[in-house]
Amino acid sequence: MNKKLSLGVTISLIAIACAITFVVTMTTSLNMYNRKIAGVQQREEIYTKMEEIDSFVRSNALADVDEDELVNSIMNGYIDGIDDDYARYYSPSEYYQKQQIESGTLIGTGIVAVRDESGYVRAESVYAGSPAYEQGIIAGDIITSVNKTSVLEMGADAAIKQLTGDEGTRLTLTIQRGGQEITNVLVRRSFKISTVAGRLVDSYGYIRISTFNSLTADRFSTKVDELLAQEVNGFVIDLRDNSGTYFGAVEGILNRLMSESVAAKAIYKDGTEKVLVSTTSEQSVNKPIIVLVNENTLGPAELIAVSLRDYKGAVIVGAGTKGRCRLSEVKSFKDGSAVEITVAEIKPTGSESYEETGVKPEYAVDMDGVAMDTEVSDLSATNDPQIKKAFEVILTLKQTSADE
Repeated sequence: MNKKLSLGVTISLIAIACAITFVVTMTTSLNMYNRKIAGVQQREEIYTKMEEIDSFVRSNALADVDEDELVNSIMNGYIDGIDDDYARYYSPSEYYQKQQIESGTLIGTGIVAVRDESGYVRAESVYAGSPAYEQGIIAGDIITSVNKTSVLEMGADAAIKQLTGDEGTRLTLTIQRGGQEITNVLVRRSFKISTVAGRLVDSYGYIRISTFNSLTADRFSTKVDELLAQEVNGFVIDLRDNSGTYFGAVEGILNRLMSESVAAKAIYKDGTEKVLVSTTSEQSVNKPIIVLVNENTLGPAELIAVSLRDYKGAVIVGAGTKGRCRLSEVKSFKDGSAVEITVAEIKPTGSESYEETGVKPEYAVDMDGVAMDTEVSDLSATNDPQIKKAFEVILTLKQTSADE
C-alpha cells in the first residue's frame, strides 16, 4: 500500500538534501581554495629566494652577470622543473628561427645554431642551398666570432641572432673545426627549405619528406601528381628522421592520399576532445604504399604512418619509431621569446596510442651501421637496407584500394 509523505516530512528531507549539498560544495571549494593559497605561497617563496640570490650575487660575485644568459637560464630551469620531456623555452632569436623554419623560407646564412657548452655557438645543421652550405660550413662547426667580435663578448643569443638579417648584407664568421680556425664571409639571402624530394625508381614512386613546414603539403601533392603522370605502380614514402608540426603539413599530406576520414583527435586536460587531423578530399591514391620509418621518426610523422596503415593498407618498413603521441602548443611573449609545452593526448582513430612504445613496423630492418641514404638521385644503387627492403615488399603487394 502506497503511503503519502506528510508536508512536514517532505520539507525536512528537502532541507537535509540542501544541507548535504551545501556541505559538499563548501568542502570542495575550501579544498580548492587551500590548494590555490598553497600555490601562491610557494610562488612568493620562490620569488623571494630569487631576489635574495640575485642581490647576493650582484653585490659580491667577481664574475659579471650576463643579463640575457641569466634570463635564458632561469626560463630553461623552470621548464626543466616540470614533468614534460618535450617542453622548451625559446629565446627571442631561437623563436624567430623556429618561425622562419616553419614558414619554409629563410633569410640569412642557413645555419641552425645552438649555444655550445664552451659558451660559443655550434652549427647544429646547415640547410642545403644556403649561403653557409655553399661556403662549406658543416654541422659541428664552432662559431667563435661574428664580424670580428668574440661570441663570448656579445653572448651566444646575440651571435645566433646575427646569423639572420637583411638580404644582401655581409657577415664574417670565424669557425673552429678540428683544431683549425677558418674565416668565412657570407652574404645573407633568402632561400627555400627543401623538404620533399622524389623520383621514379623501377616504375615505383619514391618520396622522401625530411621535415614539415608550411610548404611541405603542396610540394608533396605536386610530387605525387608528377609521379602519377608517369603511371607509377605504387609509392614508397620515406619519413625517417622526420618530425615537425601537426598543423597544415600532416593534414595536407593525408588529404592527398586518403578519402574523407578523421585521422586523430586531441584530448585536453579538462577532458575536451577536438578533431586534430581530418581529411575532406574525395580523391584517393589507390596504389600500394610503403612507409619507411626509423627510431627518429617522431610525432606528426608517426601519425602519418599509422593513418596510412589503418586507412590505406600501407605497410610500414624500418625500425620502431620514437613514440610521441601527444600535442604541444607554443605560447609567444612580447619580448619575442616563447614557451612550448605538452597540452593534449592524441587519440588515433584507427589504432592504439603509440606514446613511448613507438610505431612497430611490419618489416623490421636493422641498418647494421650503414648510413641512411638521404639522396634520391640513384636509389637503384643504394646500400641502404631499409630502402632496399621497402622496394622488395612493394613488389609483392597487389594493386588494391584500401577504400573498397
